[in-house]
Amino acid sequence: MKSRVAEALDTLRKIGAPDPEIELQQMLDAIHVDTLAQKEPLFQKRYFMPILVAILIAVFNQCSGINAVL
Repeated sequence: MKSRVAEALDTLRKIGAPDPEIELQQMLDAIHVDTLAQKEPLFQKRYFMPILVAILIAVFNQCSGINAVL
């Protein structure tokens, strides 16, 4: 991900990968696919209620001391 392809190939050879060139190419392809995928922001209006419920459950959990009981 940091454009250090030569070091990655050297590392794959050192750890004994069966075919380091093919494995490196698969890694580069996976990184390329990940960077092309659009990132969806977490804090949107449609996620407000699930996020709020998760936060409220966490607050209740801390305030009630349920962890000690469990």
